[in-house]
Amino acid sequence: MLLILIAVAFATLFFWLWMRMKKAFNFWEERGVPFKKPVFFFGNSWPILSRKVSMAQHHLNLYKEFPDVPYYGIYDFTKPFLVVKDIELVERELIKDFHHFVDHGFGNIDENTPATDINLFNMNGKLWRAMRNKFSPMFTTGKLRQMVPLMNTLSNSLVGAIEKSKEKDIDLRDMFQRFSMDVIASCAFGLNVNAIEEEKESEFRKMGKMAFQTTYKQLMRFFIITLFPKVAKFFRIPMNNPIVTEYFSKILKDTLTYRKNSSQTRNDFVQLFVTLQQKGSIEFEGDDTEDSYLKTEGGEKVEKKMESYALTDDIMVGQAFIFLVAGFEGTSLAMMWFCYELALHPEIQARARADVVRAVKNRGGVLDYDTLKEMTYFDQCLQEVNRFHSFIGSLFRICTKDYTFPGTSLSIKAGQSVLIPANGIHDDPAYYEEPDKFNPDRFAPDVTRPNCTYLPFGDGPRVCIAMRFALTEVRLCVARMLLDYTFALSPKTKLPLEIDTTSFTNLPKNPVYFTLTKATEVDIAA
Repeated sequence: MLLILIAVAFATLFFWLWMRMKKAFNFWEERGVPFKKPVFFFGNSWPILSRKVSMAQHHLNLYKEFPDVPYYGIYDFTKPFLVVKDIELVERELIKDFHHFVDHGFGNIDENTPATDINLFNMNGKLWRAMRNKFSPMFTTGKLRQMVPLMNTLSNSLVGAIEKSKEKDIDLRDMFQRFSMDVIASCAFGLNVNAIEEEKESEFRKMGKMAFQTTYKQLMRFFIITLFPKVAKFFRIPMNNPIVTEYFSKILKDTLTYRKNSSQTRNDFVQLFVTLQQKGSIEFEGDDTEDSYLKTEGGEKVEKKMESYALTDDIMVGQAFIFLVAGFEGTSLAMMWFCYELALHPEIQARARADVVRAVKNRGGVLDYDTLKEMTYFDQCLQEVNRFHSFIGSLFRICTKDYTFPGTSLSIKAGQSVLIPANGIHDDPAYYEEPDKFNPDRFAPDVTRPNCTYLPFGDGPRVCIAMRFALTEVRLCVARMLLDYTFALSPKTKLPLEIDTTSFTNLPKNPVYFTLTKATEVDIAA
């Protein structure tokens, strides 16, 4: 009898669950939106959960399944996402009607939020606007110029480490990870970890790598926070690994305390954090047109509202940690893909090297911020790398006010999750002729394209605040490498490259090995 009751209870529960999901999976059909047929319980997320494809590749595959529609619907488990692919609607969402799509939708920050989660990426609404304005002056041209000498010193150390290496086949991604770790440790945490030359992996680097491990546990954290933010908040589920959170929180708080109580100053973000806390703001230096992307809408009116937000150590920790997350994996991967494409295309590599050599000679042998700005073709190559191997597969937004998409009958309510398939747009022949071909000339100065078709860092007010810092780091490091070496792929590298299906982004599953040959030397001023 008991077994019968248990069976009936389970059957009833299953039926109730099935009915709830059936209703949830009717969401897009009821609104007349084309959609990908969901799988029971998992929606359209099973290929990611089963690790058949990476998240970036999954969204690209979905994009190609809906070639002639302005938007379509998908389901993450039972949560409906609207995927907007029409470029005019994307521009509305990111720029023109941004006030309807302000937030990313990764939970609300409160007193229980771990310090490393309190960053600009996770901030919403007024708090985001306030802190974006506070942090923006940290990334002006003037501040970047001050940090380039430090990057230059580290790039010289990188070349020195390669020279000392006895390996014929070099894993450049590992070398670039070391370089990026040194840059972030020095600029964001005020530390010299010497990852480039270390033989035994330091604790700092171990923890940095742990932050990017895409385990099932981490994957489930992401899904719960995205799909069930109230559940995540109730159970205090953190976005990041708690061990990693505690480690980096302690390091930065100790460094902040030391800087506040000492006379030591450095041209790094830690010093800017201290200045920001002590003075309440950092002034924009000059009026460089390159800095316009840093300014949010609202101007002085917004500035007055932000004074009520305290600039706590936790906010500084969160910002330093997001620099680590974006700077370590994102920039090192961009450097690796840059060298990979140059190795695959020797004629493009030769043109890029000639451009770098010309710029350095014109500047009297100096490789600095202004020298990098003179490298036109080299920069075209980097733009094409970021299109071809976009680190961010998709952009996530939450509708913050009820909205009707212009020129359509589609209206969505506040709280609706929206996704912009950046890598799909980058791979669309409507915007990029022969998108599977690596062609830097598509970014020549006289070539134009519609707005919002190039989204490696997003666009609009929520464009990545550290975009130019990251690009400067990549440019300087790869330019320095081109002055010393020609790149070729080692026979140890298996082609075509297999992408890691456990990753959120476009990550090779196996090491990519290069052989480096000494190039004609160019004298670089110290």
